[in-house]
Amino acid sequence: MGGKIVELDAEGLNEALEGEKLVVVEFFSQTCPNCQSMAPVFSKIANDLGGEATFAMVDVQAHTSLAFTFAVMSVPTFMFFCRGRPIGSIVGALNETLLRNSIRDALSHREECVTRSTPISYDMDGYA
Repeated sequence: MGGKIVELDAEGLNEALEGEKLVVVEFFSQTCPNCQSMAPVFSKIANDLGGEATFAMVDVQAHTSLAFTFAVMSVPTFMFFCRGRPIGSIVGALNETLLRNSIRDALSHREECVTRSTPISYDMDGYA
């Protein structure tokens, strides 16, 4: 089952974060060359793992308050959320394998995140 990437504003992001699935958000800018190079990679992973996670994008130029809220200092920044809480992030362009493995790693910790009342802590290394 494939998934699509939705572009979100503050209200849409809040709604997405209320769900039970892992939420993977790419904070990007239309003028960022690295963001443009990551677009097909992120899309391919969203199609492959869309049944297991929600994939979204936030344009930091259009939604500067969200970038500020989540301390996004550089783009692209990929953030992973569980139960509305950030559980990890990756900054910068990376290859498909590292991004996919990082998402799989976050998915493997999802159950722990859902059942715990305190945030989980683990190292995201992209090696799954």
